[in-house]
Amino acid sequence: MAQINISATTVKTAIDGLIQSGTITQEGYDSIWWYYNHCQANDWSQSRASREIKKSSWSTLYRVWTGTYGAGYESIIDSIDRVKIIVEQRAKLATIDFIETSVWHTISDVCDNALIGQEISTIHSDSQIGKTTAFGQYVKVNPGKRVILFRMPSVPTFSMFLNEFAAACYVARATNTNQMRQGILNSIDSRTLVIIDETHQLFLGAGKKSAPVAILEFLREVHDATGCGVVICGTNVLNDELTRGPRAKIFRQLMRRGIIHVQLPNSTPKDDIKLAASKFGIIDKPDKEAFKLIADIDSDYGFGILLKVMKAASTLAGKKSTTPTWDHFVEAWVILQKLSRKNKEEQ
Repeated sequence: MAQINISATTVKTAIDGLIQSGTITQEGYDSIWWYYNHCQANDWSQSRASREIKKSSWSTLYRVWTGTYGAGYESIIDSIDRVKIIVEQRAKLATIDFIETSVWHTISDVCDNALIGQEISTIHSDSQIGKTTAFGQYVKVNPGKRVILFRMPSVPTFSMFLNEFAAACYVARATNTNQMRQGILNSIDSRTLVIIDETHQLFLGAGKKSAPVAILEFLREVHDATGCGVVICGTNVLNDELTRGPRAKIFRQLMRRGIIHVQLPNSTPKDDIKLAASKFGIIDKPDKEAFKLIADIDSDYGFGILLKVMKAASTLAGKKSTTPTWDHFVEAWVILQKLSRKNKEEQ
């Protein structure tokens, strides 16, 4: 099925013109812009995007997004708003299966502050404690906000970074770097939050290359030009380079664009582990063996694997028609390790 092939720059330019001419209100502008980003984020086809607002023809939505509709926009905007209400209601239901740990609350608060305060904030930690999952959840439970979330490519050049940034903004890629830069700038405004995960990749093997400076200076330019919020996340390598590295003086202007620079714990907080365990019905106190295993898994694999083992423990207890305990957790880990070794041997 045909995918939506209209660039964000085209849509933004069109609705900017519509609001300047008084054809639509600010609320209508927000609704049309939201729907475009929602359709792109969910990879909807032209047919699906049209069908959701009860339009049988793609040409109607195409003309709305290109500013050539001609008729009144009120009925289209009303249809979009009905979709938005349903999306927001479903987003609330989606939180049921997500464990709102202290790490999640911290990341959510930092993101909110960066967006509302129009700041550049940084988040860093050395361990896999759920940062990436938390960012994904933030996007999911905030469907009414425009959040541009993408991952920094591994040891990127400036061109690689621009390609990822442009794709996240739904901006058509171009061979001309200046065109791509301008396209990104045109697709962002003061009500946009830009989140870049794994930003420490800038400094892995980069040596004296200019890419880290060029990339971070462009992010500062985007922030200064649009007033958007920016959250930069990575391991402690990121913080070390930004604050104490050989180019720290250059990055000082970036860091001064915000006052919140968060050091997350380098291991999963005990309260978060206890909270997660309770979600799977494990409420007893771990003995020495279980406590050591929890610490080892958290250190070697991170919070995500802890959750998977807890889930396996709950399933194991269910098969035995008993209440999940940390003994089931230890047993589940042993079973999973045996399966892992068996798979490796078969390969």
